[in-house]
Amino acid sequence: YTPMPQPIPMPYTPPSTPMPMPIPMPYTPMPQPMPMPMPMPTPVPSCDLSCSAQQADMEAVACNHTEMSIQVCDTYSTCYEKQVRAWRSMYNETCVGPNSTLETLRYELYIVLKIECLAKALNQPDSTRNAEIQACSARTMSSFNLDAANIAKCSQAEAPWQTSEYTPCLQMQDVTNYEFCSGTSAFAAEYYKDVQRPVFPRDCESECCLRPPTPHKRPNV
Repeated sequence: YTPMPQPIPMPYTPPSTPMPMPIPMPYTPMPQPMPMPMPMPTPVPSCDLSCSAQQADMEAVACNHTEMSIQVCDTYSTCYEKQVRAWRSMYNETCVGPNSTLETLRYELYIVLKIECLAKALNQPDSTRNAEIQACSARTMSSFNLDAANIAKCSQAEAPWQTSEYTPCLQMQDVTNYEFCSGTSAFAAEYYKDVQRPVFPRDCESECCLRPPTPHKRPNV
């Protein structure tokens, strides 16, 4: 008896399942960072890009200041001329010329001193009396000391007012480059020197820009 050989068992192989293909993802580029905006300069509080209203107000105030300053200086000149002419008239009447008060007082003092001289001559001895009288009679004003008749204010031949009082008006004689007059180069250099774009001054439209003010004239004395 010969047994039948057993078959060799085959290893189990499960049915194969194909691997699924990955679904492609759509391409999404990386976003670029947004640029940061540059800060806008604002030299004038609450102003827009042109600052038109604020600039117009400032230039109008500056123009008005200049015109009022010229008016004040013109008034000063008128008053100064009137006062100087009155002073000179009084000075000439008091101190200048043969008919002045000063010369009248000096002549009166001369007469008094001459009479005093004659009175002294009359008291001289007979031998010298006539000679003394003749000497007194011949004396002129220049031979007497007449300083007692002098008037102190006649030594000042110029008006007594200080020229420093007029100094502020000197700059009003030419306002073409006055720092406080709108429309001048000096005004723009002083008040717009820190203004940068996009903020920028507009064209000046104040009265001083459209019609420059008439400059002040110094007193005519």
